[in-house]
Amino acid sequence: MTLLQEIQSGATTSEESLTTVLRKCMILAARLDNEPFRDWVKRELKGYPENRPELLPVYREKVQLQVHGDFSGFAGSGLRNARIPPAAIDPEYHDLLFFVHFYAGVGYFESQLEACGDFAHIPWPADALVHFGEQIYEGQQLMAAHKVLPATLIRRVLDQIRDRVLAFSLEIEKEAPDAGEARPGDPPLPEAFVSQTFHTTIIGDGATLNAAGRDLSATKIEQILPGGWEPLRAGLTEAGVPADELESLKRALEADGAPVADEVGPRTRSWLGRATEKAASGAWPVGTEAGAGVIAGLVLSALGLG
Repeated sequence: MTLLQEIQSGATTSEESLTTVLRKCMILAARLDNEPFRDWVKRELKGYPENRPELLPVYREKVQLQVHGDFSGFAGSGLRNARIPPAAIDPEYHDLLFFVHFYAGVGYFESQLEACGDFAHIPWPADALVHFGEQIYEGQQLMAAHKVLPATLIRRVLDQIRDRVLAFSLEIEKEAPDAGEARPGDPPLPEAFVSQTFHTTIIGDGATLNAAGRDLSATKIEQILPGGWEPLRAGLTEAGVPADELESLKRALEADGAPVADEVGPRTRSWLGRATEKAASGAWPVGTEAGAGVIAGLVLSALGLG
């Protein structure tokens, strides 16, 4: 198996950690002798500098979260896990107290997924508890507070990285199948081509592929699905697929374009593989009558392959 094939295999399964996949990408970056790709891999592994938010890719944009807190009041009264509304806090502190910033490296997020279950809790700083302690609920003192980070948001970031690694490796493989085996100091492809591929498939907001004859530019979803996106969205929603995963599927379909030779594109195939795992494991709230096979059937049918 070539290095590119190892990267592709790791990018399409949850059995191999994304940290390991990115370390293999670091080897590929060295053999391609491409600095932009190497720098991106380093940041994904080690994290992005918090004083340089402009470096964050679009898939790592901050997200507003719910905040819950515990309160103590007079004569033993109190509130447990009560919602803290943003309106109760000065707007200048909202970014710190109500948003999550995805600066950390992928290893941190993978460890969070292993430890947190369905939700991770990000505690407020102690100074915030003191500063806002008496102004949220009348007669109640804030004792503890935390942001609630759904595990699905963490998975969405990691899945985006996997998708982009897959897209990049497929493009490189198309031009030079043995690029990962190149000798040091002898890059197998022109630097301009590698950089353009990197910016198109990894940095681009809608990283797209050009595999199996698919157009490199994003295609409107209505041109890909004979019946349109809405019937598929409605069917998958009824089957229990989470909203953020629906958006991930839509981006995959748009990137792959219409099926070629009756085969779905690699990003859609990757999404279906993860969907099968999540549905079968119970990670998604799907009913017993709407399992992994039904989800795949809905997608394939929408593509005219069912």
